[in-house]
Amino acid sequence: MKFTGENKVVQKLLRLLPWLIIFVGAVTRIIVWFQNRNLFIDEANVARNIYERNFAGLARPLSYEQYAPPVFLWFTKISASLFGYSEMALRIVPVLSGIGALIMLFFLLRKFTGYKALWYPLALMAVSYILIRYSSELKQYMTDAFVVLSLMVLALKTDLLQLSAKKFTLIWFLAGSIAIWGSMPSVFALAGVGCYYLFICLHAKTYQKIYPLAIVAVLWVAQFAFYYLAILKPQANSNYLQNFHQGYFMFLIPTDKAKLLHNWYLFRTLLQETSGYAGLSWKVNTMLFLLGIVVLLRKQTARGLLVVVPILAVFLAAGLHQYSLIPRVGIFIMPLILILIGCGFNSLLSIRFLPLQLLLVFFGLRAVHDHSMVRPMIKEPYQFETITEEMDLLKQHGIMGPQLYIHNGTVPAYIYYTEIHPQKDQWKPLLGGHRLAWDCNVDSLAQHLQPPVAFIYTSLSGEELQEYKEKIGKYLKLDTFVEADQRRCFIYIYK
Repeated sequence: MKFTGENKVVQKLLRLLPWLIIFVGAVTRIIVWFQNRNLFIDEANVARNIYERNFAGLARPLSYEQYAPPVFLWFTKISASLFGYSEMALRIVPVLSGIGALIMLFFLLRKFTGYKALWYPLALMAVSYILIRYSSELKQYMTDAFVVLSLMVLALKTDLLQLSAKKFTLIWFLAGSIAIWGSMPSVFALAGVGCYYLFICLHAKTYQKIYPLAIVAVLWVAQFAFYYLAILKPQANSNYLQNFHQGYFMFLIPTDKAKLLHNWYLFRTLLQETSGYAGLSWKVNTMLFLLGIVVLLRKQTARGLLVVVPILAVFLAAGLHQYSLIPRVGIFIMPLILILIGCGFNSLLSIRFLPLQLLLVFFGLRAVHDHSMVRPMIKEPYQFETITEEMDLLKQHGIMGPQLYIHNGTVPAYIYYTEIHPQKDQWKPLLGGHRLAWDCNVDSLAQHLQPPVAFIYTSLSGEELQEYKEKIGKYLKLDTFVEADQRRCFIYIYK
């Protein structure tokens, strides 16, 4: 199938298809946002920071082992101030970022591929579970993706060779400043932007144009250095985060097979989260990804650097233990991976061999179908923790605050729903619950309890939960309980 003006019907359909994909992706994200699931531990801790601090305070390192960039926090605080501290109000910025990222990816794919191919990577992004989920979660990950893609769009639209040095410097000083304070991973994208413009200058032999580029690069580095030292470093180098993310750092120089396989596993997981876990899908997409790198760097070197350099910079940072490759933290890389997959897909579709073209289209449709979480997440409301349902059940059984014991991992959500949420009054009877420390001696505690009492848990492994139940069960008789693994929230009432 050749995409030319000779077939106007096909041309119109291919131009309409991306907007249909964006519509489906946007509607899915809005529906999941409207499902209004409970905040879980990390979201609740971000909400506590936003609630407890003024705008200036949000520019300092956060409490409760949380990290989020100031601009993201400021926009979220504005939203909460206008609409209340409800779950939906706190998630407005992520849902808008998720939809915006889809649109930005489309604009970029138009520059890197033809309409005959761009539907495939765009559809993979629209239907991806991780990208749908974090478009309605109180974390900065989808904002990171939106900012990174927006910087790339701006780079392609801002011609260094045509603009005056003053105008170029002003545009990129402002854009870079907003990006750095709005998204930590934007520094990786700015590295790609710098390499993109530098190659253009060297290739065109317009060396004088390097000076404004050098000026904005120095301004970016100075701001990021201040940002890193003042805000990021105290958090990134904390023992808690280093230990938590230890398994998601790369080996900068893999000296044996095990280290090499570890690096490969981290990359493969990112690619699978991006484009699908089905065996054929991720294997073919790996091939398309590698082909896309080769084709792009050979035929559009400057644009290739714009995409490839940020990915390489992330892997370097992961090798230096300065950036984790846990999938949710690497969400901003996923659209870049999709661009490269799209370039490889476009290259193969350009081969004038109809059976190959039909096979590729069939593969693309099947891969999108297998990867899609649109129908499941719409049909069955997505839930992660359901603490409000459990607290309602505690009220029905007449449990009051002094009778309630709250596991440490549940405390942030408990505080949010009983002290911050706009409808906190409905859980007022549960105020004053006992907040257990991580190292609480449950055996000693249970010996001195006078029933009826209740325990509520989240963020526990099955083994830890069983240990709690056994220790308490030695002294108290279990009367009512709710265990639902998919909820990650459990209550036990002893009488």
